[in-house]
Order: sequence, then structure tokens, then C-alpha cells
Amino acid sequence: MSFGLRNYFPFIRSDKVTFHNIFQPIYLMLSLLGLFPYSVKYNSKSYKIIYRSLYLNVLYVILLISIISVFVVLHVQFILSYTDISPFTSTEMTYSNYVLELLLLFCACITAYLCAFKNKYKYVDILNKLTTFWFELPRNGYSIMRQLNFHVSVSITVLFLLLMSLFFLNFTRSEGSWKQILVVFSFIIPQIAQFVHIVFYCMLIFMVGALLSNIEDNCRDVANEKNHFTYSSVKNTSSSLTLKDIELVYVKVIQVKRDINEAFQPSILLTLLQCFHAMVGESYTLYYGIISPRSLTLHELFNTVVWISYQLTKVFAFAYTGNVLKVKVLKIGQTLHKIPTDRQDIRLNMEIQHFLSLIAHQGPEVTVYGFFFLDATLFFNVLASATMYLIVLVQLTGSDD
Repeated sequence: MSFGLRNYFPFIRSDKVTFHNIFQPIYLMLSLLGLFPYSVKYNSKSYKIIYRSLYLNVLYVILLISIISVFVVLHVQFILSYTDISPFTSTEMTYSNYVLELLLLFCACITAYLCAFKNKYKYVDILNKLTTFWFELPRNGYSIMRQLNFHVSVSITVLFLLLMSLFFLNFTRSEGSWKQILVVFSFIIPQIAQFVHIVFYCMLIFMVGALLSNIEDNCRDVANEKNHFTYSSVKNTSSSLTLKDIELVYVKVIQVKRDINEAFQPSILLTLLQCFHAMVGESYTLYYGIISPRSLTLHELFNTVVWISYQLTKVFAFAYTGNVLKVKVLKIGQTLHKIPTDRQDIRLNMEIQHFLSLIAHQGPEVTVYGFFFLDATLFFNVLASATMYLIVLVQLTGSDD
């Protein structure tokens, strides 16, 4: 039992951490949900696709989506027939938000599956490139890999805590067993798929961040060898790369970042839209429950607050991972500025300037179709916008009353 857990969960392993054993637990979760179209086998330093596994995975995903679709329809019918509500009232608005939130979550889940199958080759290619680039850099810092392992382990731990809270809140509700079953298949399973897809995205971004930290360490080694630095030959105690070689690795890492961005941005866009609507809708439901004559039960209050926290967690994950890349690249630029250029070849100055110019034009920014950046400002912007729309919604419904 302990040996099996150690094989799949890197945060309880005691040996050296690698990209492969960090990816293992996430690959297991992706496979269980059908979000990784192919089965893969790890050989030496790369992943090999088992092509015949595609057909079984496609059938599994079609069955899973069909089940979710049926229960979404049944859930909508259950909500519409649950009570007779007159139109244009606050209660009607509350139920409309509930149905719309259910449909948006379903659409976000379907988009995650579409992205997975559309980029079925790109996922494996990204993983192989990340592993290859890591070994291209001579200084493979164990501390960097441990930090990467910590970030991924925290992401997996948060995921399991969220899943436990989802099932706990559902099976402690008082609406009956049929309602609980509807929520499991129409809300919880799509939510699990969405969370696992986000954790996979975060893991890839954290891997890119680990490579950028490795590049920074190699640049720091170059800076420490100021007395022996030349453009054509830079040899230090832990690296045989010149600054130009490090720059080429940086360009390839940024290209992988673009591939990740392109592969996940449809899913990110739908997820952020779903999160925004859920934050506004659930907050309005909470507001209406507080001011209505019928007082909220403790379970309803806790369920609403926790559901809002789920959406905030998703937005925070996108904001945090995007900001990690910006910080890593900023540190590379600061390290390059620390390389002494006095009494050195003029080509060294030109190489440093070229690297800095490259960083300025090929930065680490992650965008959603160029509409907005995924960085530290995203969390504040979404929260501020949701608050503004909630205030407008409350004022409009208040004037109607």
C-alpha cells in the first residue's frame, strides 16, 4: 500500500524528484476523468503515446459526457417544476441564475474535454519538451525541483479538500436523495473535471517556472565568473553554457509557454466566465436569502459561501500561476544586469542587451486571446467587477420591488 502511494504521489516520496513522478498523480486523475486522450509510457527522458488507447478513451468520454448531459437536463426539469414562481420577481431571478450557472458549468466542462482532444498530441509534446529543456541546462538544481514538487503537492492537496467538501455539502442537504444524485452528476462531476483540468494547467506553468528558475541560476553562474567571461567561451564551475546558449534555451521555454497558452485558453475563458457568473449569482442568492422573510438555514449559508470560495480559488489559481512566470523572468533580467561589463569584450555587452531586449519582446505573459492577462491583477479585477455587477443587480431588483 505504502509503495503504491509512493509511486503516484511525489509529495510523500523520499528519493529525488523529477518531472515524471510529479506528473504521475495528475496523469492518474486526468485518465480517470478522460481528460488525457492517450495512455502514455515513460521511456528514459520522454513520453511515448500508446495510440490504440485512443479508441477506448473516446468511448469512455462519450459515455461520461452523455451521462452528465442527461442529468443536466433532468436537473433543469427538476428546478423548473420544483415550485411555481411568478415572473419578474426576485425568486425568479434566483432560480434563473441557478439554471444558468448549471449550464455554464456544463459548457466549461465540455470545453475542457474539447481542448483535451484537440490538443491530444500537443500535451505529450509539451511534456517532452519541458523534460528535454531541463536536461539541456547543466545546473539542474534540486532545490528548484523541490519547490516545484511543493507547488504541485499543494495544488493536489487543495483539490482533494475541495472534492471532500463538495461531497460533504451535497450529502448533508435536506432536499432528498434524488436531488443529491442530480447534484452529483450535474454539478460535482463537471466541477471535479474542471478542477483537475486547472491543476494540470497549473502544473505545466509551474514546470515552465522551474525552467526559468534554472535559467536564472545559470545566468547567476555566468555573473560570478566575471574575471573569465568572454562572448565565445564562458566556462564556470557548474555549467558549460555560454550566455548565448542560455538565451536559446529561454526562447524555447517561452515557446512552450505559448503552446500551453494556446492549448488552454478556450477552457480558461469559459471557466472565468462561469466563475464570474457564479460569484455574482451566488452572492445575489445569499443577499436575497438574508433579506427575505424566510431565514437561511446554516447549511444553505455554508453551501453558498463555500461555492463562492470555489470560484475564487479558480480565479486565484490562474492569477497566481501567471504571476509566477512574470516574477521568474523579472529575476532573470535582474541577474543579467548584475553581470559586470567593465573590462570585458564589447560583444558581451551586446549579448546582454540582446538577451534583455528578447525578454522585453518575448515576455512570460499569459493571455486569453489577447483580451486580458492572467497575472496578479486578474483576481482583483474579477472580484471588483463581480462586486460592481452585484450592486447594480441589487439596485435593479430593489427598484422593481
